[in-house]
Amino acid sequence: MFSKNYHILFIGLISLIVNISCSKIEETVSQNQSSKYFALQINIGSEPYTIDPSFNVTSDTLIYLRHIFEGLVTKDKDGKIIPAVAKSWTISSDGLVYTFNLRDNAYWSDGKGVVAQDFVYSFRRLFDTNTKSKYAYQYNMIKNAKDINIGKIEPKYLGVEAIDDYTLEIMLEMPLTYFLEILAYPTFYPLREDIIKAYGEKWTDSPQTLIGNGPFKVVERKFNEYIIMEKNELYWNTKEVIPSRLEFILRNDNEYSLSSVKSGLLHFSRNFPREYISSLEKAGYIKNVPRISSYFYFINTTNKTLSDSNVRKALSLAIDRNYIVEKITKSGERPAAALVPYGVPGFFGDFRENGGDYIDITRNNYENNIKEAKKLMMLAGYPNGNNFPTLTFKTTHGVHIYIFEAVQKMWKENLGIDVVIEELEWSDLLKQRFDKNIDIASGGWNGDFNDPINFLSIFLSSSPNNNSVYSNSRYDDLIKTASLIGDVSHRMTTMHKAEEILISDMAIIPIYFYNEPLLVSPKLKGVEYDPMGQYNFSKAYLLE
Repeated sequence: MFSKNYHILFIGLISLIVNISCSKIEETVSQNQSSKYFALQINIGSEPYTIDPSFNVTSDTLIYLRHIFEGLVTKDKDGKIIPAVAKSWTISSDGLVYTFNLRDNAYWSDGKGVVAQDFVYSFRRLFDTNTKSKYAYQYNMIKNAKDINIGKIEPKYLGVEAIDDYTLEIMLEMPLTYFLEILAYPTFYPLREDIIKAYGEKWTDSPQTLIGNGPFKVVERKFNEYIIMEKNELYWNTKEVIPSRLEFILRNDNEYSLSSVKSGLLHFSRNFPREYISSLEKAGYIKNVPRISSYFYFINTTNKTLSDSNVRKALSLAIDRNYIVEKITKSGERPAAALVPYGVPGFFGDFRENGGDYIDITRNNYENNIKEAKKLMMLAGYPNGNNFPTLTFKTTHGVHIYIFEAVQKMWKENLGIDVVIEELEWSDLLKQRFDKNIDIASGGWNGDFNDPINFLSIFLSSSPNNNSVYSNSRYDDLIKTASLIGDVSHRMTTMHKAEEILISDMAIIPIYFYNEPLLVSPKLKGVEYDPMGQYNFSKAYLLE
């Protein structure tokens, strides 16, 4: 008869053996898959806004980019920073100088070697005023980046230098504990100067000119239909790449995705009809991935009606966020009463948990919120919605429509106002938001690096991504201060103050914090799911 302790030890040993066996089986399967030709069919969405790393602003494009290119560092399946083109690096004692030693067996897909100057060119291009990158303002921590981005000095003075072909030095304005994480982001992938100078903005349009240094190379591209990639045999770590071919189907059609995954024509899709989520989960087709992302509505604060903060606050208070996440999205999303999501570190623990909610959106307080919203509309001169103009809400397909149809009904019933829906293709919605050609529009922000400043800097007056055209000098000062503070406690306190101002002004209407459900074939294994949305298929395989 086993004693209790021996029994526990025996059970633990059996569990360990089972886990090892399962791991060995998966390893054997993946090795077998890597030894034969096979393709994965993947649906991320419709035609991407761009696949130029310097211009990208969307989370879907990140997936394409991370398979075509590779930066100095990357992340493993657990989110840990690991070497990529840089085989090693050192950091100066003051944290201001990073020196990267590049591997000499990294090649571009056309056979040319990757050198330090390719990174220098890419970095300088990002901050060059002629590039007009919508992301450059996020990275003023690199020496002279801010002055270059406003046209004060030339890009050649950026704190990035090729010491020789295989040594790159990056100088910072201030020490940053998360700088390596920033460098893993696709914005900082290397680029070929000769290709871009020869083909200009069209360089990503053709497989012959879309030259990358990543695990896959583009072999076919048909706009609005597909992007086909094949394993890049010149990639320095190609032996670790399992799929022979990735076929990205460019389509935003929920019913198509559902039928195609079920029939085996697709292996992965970000799009599917949410009304079937419960049955799909039971059948093993749903993978729920926690995301460091916020979903919100941009509000054009320069619009005559929406310039009144009482109106913006009323619109926000009249939304039942609990209904949205429980009855429409139904994937574990959390109702949002702030901008920065859960999962972003603060001084002690989680930034969101430390900051709390700025609006009481608990279920039992919704009736009180409606009463307050009606009072605010009356103060704004629109009692019961009288004389309120008809506004337009702009969005794209799928769940965004379902959510706003519910919001539209809430606003009509609670405030007596009418808002019409204009459904656009994804690229058209982005353009209209950037052009500030909106009243209200669906929006959101996916974490690029895991720090609150990544979310809060969106709403600087000078930010190209500030689609609400929000401007508050006090907010700007706090964010600029937080960008330069080394003391973590002071820095986090400053950002909490800024977020409170942002939500008090109701520059956006927060809706929920993401938890992304994905439609995945039960046969597809080995995908690396990233909370930033940069899903990696390089080691994915199919069970027989």
